[in-house]
Amino acid sequence: MEVQRSSGLKIVGFAYVLAEKEKEVNADRHRRRSNEGCRCSPTRAMLSAYHGKQTHTHCEIVFPSDADELACRAYGVFGDKGVVRQQRTFSNPSYAWVYLAVTRRQYDSALAFCEAQVGKPYDFVAASWRLVVWPPISTGERWWCASFVHAALQRAGLLRHHSVNTLDVDDLVGLVSASDRKLFDASPLALRTLTEKKSKSARGPK
Repeated sequence: MEVQRSSGLKIVGFAYVLAEKEKEVNADRHRRRSNEGCRCSPTRAMLSAYHGKQTHTHCEIVFPSDADELACRAYGVFGDKGVVRQQRTFSNPSYAWVYLAVTRRQYDSALAFCEAQVGKPYDFVAASWRLVVWPPISTGERWWCASFVHAALQRAGLLRHHSVNTLDVDDLVGLVSASDRKLFDASPLALRTLTEKKSKSARGPK
């Protein structure tokens, strides 16, 4: 990626899900769930109701490849899997994206932290803390998406003045989007498409 090659800085990505767009993209699935009725536990039902009122419903931290913007290593947390690592292109239109500039040391620290968390379980208590009185103290033994990404971003030198588990996804989106580390908004797939269009334009008509 050009910023990484030219300046010596590294880039991490903050990817998040737009709730309304996700409902639109997965309308059939949401309709099917609604027709079947909720078969989950009361805790999961309350959690679902709470997040259903949020503007953003999920987030991940991503480490793009220097050579190929589509070769992204993403780390996120899911209720049925806990912390996972996966290759992503973020072609799903439900996702929005922010690129952040970090030093190589911060990049390596955040990446090492994420790698060490893979396999840890989902934290249903922390994910639903706003339904109760006060956020639980993070032990680092289980995570939900916002607490995990927040902790990873702290290793990259961001959001250190906020305690882990005190921010939800909406909070993170607002703070990260306003950060002076922000470079630009674009998914890896959008960047690839833009690069291809510029390349064709530079070559001119055949």
